[in-house]
Amino acid sequence: MLRSIVDSDLLEMWQEVLEKGRTFRFRALGGSMFPFIRSGDLLTAKAVSPIDLSIGEVLLYQREGRSFVHRLIKKKIMNGTPLFITHGDHLTFSDPTIQSSQILGKVICIERSGRTIHLDTPSQRMWGRFLASTSSWFVPLFQIVEWPFQLLRRLPSKINSGLNKFRLIRKIKRTIFSQISCRMASSADVPSLARFYESNPKEFLQEIDEGRKYYLAEKGGRVIGGLTAGSAWEGISQDHRCWIMGLYVVPRYRGAGIAERLLAKAFSTLKEQGTDQIFINLFDNNTPAIKLYHKLGFTRADLPEVESKINDHYAKVAPGSPGSLVLYKRI
Repeated sequence: MLRSIVDSDLLEMWQEVLEKGRTFRFRALGGSMFPFIRSGDLLTAKAVSPIDLSIGEVLLYQREGRSFVHRLIKKKIMNGTPLFITHGDHLTFSDPTIQSSQILGKVICIERSGRTIHLDTPSQRMWGRFLASTSSWFVPLFQIVEWPFQLLRRLPSKINSGLNKFRLIRKIKRTIFSQISCRMASSADVPSLARFYESNPKEFLQEIDEGRKYYLAEKGGRVIGGLTAGSAWEGISQDHRCWIMGLYVVPRYRGAGIAERLLAKAFSTLKEQGTDQIFINLFDNNTPAIKLYHKLGFTRADLPEVESKINDHYAKVAPGSPGSLVLYKRI
């Protein structure tokens, strides 16, 4: 379960709090520990000596400036150095080996929908050991059982995507959804942003204060699309290029030109504020998005070093991800 925190100062604060013997509460994001931990769960972590860790416990650790919450499945000693191997319950691969210095603590409590799950009870420790011992085959089995339900959830989106290939359908949608408004978000929109992106409101407040800009598409006061404009994430590009990120439209509204309207709004306000170039990173197999950006005047950027860093990043946090390419546009 990847936390969307890359601020090294914040990680140091976590470590300092835990080292003082205090507990630390934080919101879980992502699905790598599903269904044991779900996105939005409130987790409580406490410091622990690495020698006291047991197989099956859920660790909070840092790697490359990011924090993770995954289950400990194996301990070993190599050349006198204790090493730890963790695994996300919902992943098909284990994480890179970590050392004692990377471990911030362990999760001792999960809060979800008014229910509190304490992980230090005998039954939870037994369940954790079972999940750790079955990590190599439990996920494939779970995926087989889950597949019919995933198909049912995805079917409406697939049908909608197929219909959007017809120009008449797109024209009808543009007429039906013509009243959708697009605007730049402010700090007052943080609750709506947090619900739409299923993230922590504090992160949005901090990013808006730091100059990152969010744009919303709304229908009847409900957010149905959004995008982010700002600097690249830490370690990818150290200059002041402006990147478009997080462009997302609720599936049923796709095909109505909402993405284009969001981008047009962003381009207009960014140009007024002195930005003259926009960059975006895409997976090279995302053909619909690539076509959209080419239609809007984006071309391939000559940034092989940046693309290489992006590919290296995804290779570490999401092995098997498609290759990345960077496009840009002058505005």
